[in-house]
Amino acid sequence: MKRALLIIAIAVCVLTACVSAYFLIDYYRGARESEDAFERLRPPVSEAGQIPLYSDALPSYMALKEQNGDFSGWLYIVQAGVNYPVMHTPGDQDYYLRRDFEKGYSEAGTLFAGEPSDPLRPSDVVLIYGHNMNSGTMFGKLDILARPEYLEKDGLIVFDTLEGRSTYRLVGLAKVKVDDRGHGDYEYYLYGDFSDESDYNDFIENFKKREIAASGTAPAYGDKFLMLSTCEYSQENGRLVALAVRDGIEYAAPME
Repeated sequence: MKRALLIIAIAVCVLTACVSAYFLIDYYRGARESEDAFERLRPPVSEAGQIPLYSDALPSYMALKEQNGDFSGWLYIVQAGVNYPVMHTPGDQDYYLRRDFEKGYSEAGTLFAGEPSDPLRPSDVVLIYGHNMNSGTMFGKLDILARPEYLEKDGLIVFDTLEGRSTYRLVGLAKVKVDDRGHGDYEYYLYGDFSDESDYNDFIENFKKREIAASGTAPAYGDKFLMLSTCEYSQENGRLVALAVRDGIEYAAPME
């Protein structure tokens, strides 16, 4: 009897391991296919890891906009492996949560701008969401930006739109807790334009209260910000949020 129970227990363990391995392999296969699809969309560069000149990349962006009108820009953070299009669907913010650029199902989804944001104008705060993928893709390496050498780097983040290229430097990273519906006591996801300086001060002060890494950069009212948001797992329903302030506009497309 004991031997039979032992055989059953071993069989269950083997079956569980096989099922787990299947789902793990399937997960990474999906992540690889997603990356291959994004690679076909990326503007051409002479060397891997490079950021193309804006003038060289603009024709690719224009083609992407024609292909999918939801395309709003391209985000580069070389150190964190971020090299992806950013989508914007006002009225249906989460449309690309589990969709690829072609609007087909994708576990990795596509980076997308929060509904209050206007990436083109831009609004005072442009919030971009992305999955924290175990494969390290999308925002899976965002926490690496907490390293001092990245916190202190000018122009660390590059965000291109059809209007021009903006570069950003980090203010810091924060951990935020939300509830099951995604709501929290720091509603960073509701900011687009500040109503006044007091509104701006509340935004910054609440971020600072939750900050886990700071660059020493002191933003000011009137600055333009980029926020990057992804899940983090040190707490239930946690979010890792990176805040960056615009430090340059390298190129602006000429007005027609």
